[in-house]
Amino acid sequence: MPRLTIGCGVASGHGHPGITMDLNPAMNPTIVGSITDPASPLLANALYRRYFHPIIFENITGGVFATQKDCDTIVAHLSIVLAANGVVSIVTGRGSAGYLPKMRQSFRKFGFVILLERFDINGDEVTSTRLNELGVDLSAAQIDESPLMLVVQRGAGTLNKSQESPI
Repeated sequence: MPRLTIGCGVASGHGHPGITMDLNPAMNPTIVGSITDPASPLLANALYRRYFHPIIFENITGGVFATQKDCDTIVAHLSIVLAANGVVSIVTGRGSAGYLPKMRQSFRKFGFVILLERFDINGDEVTSTRLNELGVDLSAAQIDESPLMLVVQRGAGTLNKSQESPI
């Protein structure tokens, strides 16, 4: 299945396989648009329905996930284009870990399983499991300034097509 990279066009020099989507036309993405926009060409194209595996967010600011409504909208739209059992990988920059509780809630609401949460804390990679073992709250200030990697997988058959999106 084809890969979708959101937030990084081919002008980045990464040469991503599959389809890229970016708001900035200067990045030369395959699709100019946003995953948050219900009128996005990606969401409007029936060929892309349940088409991508994996979907990777790259060079996205954490502010995209600022509110619970933002997270719900993004996950609803991902549900339209992600294949059954597809994987979504989100790598964000500093300050994004503070949005993790909202992101987790949205993904779980839509039937996703969290495979990996990893934070870079003072140069050390720490998983959410290890933080839980240490008794550290995932939304605590000490991880708020850390880059975040979140990998989730959509369970097969968890949603009917009519339940996938509010649009």
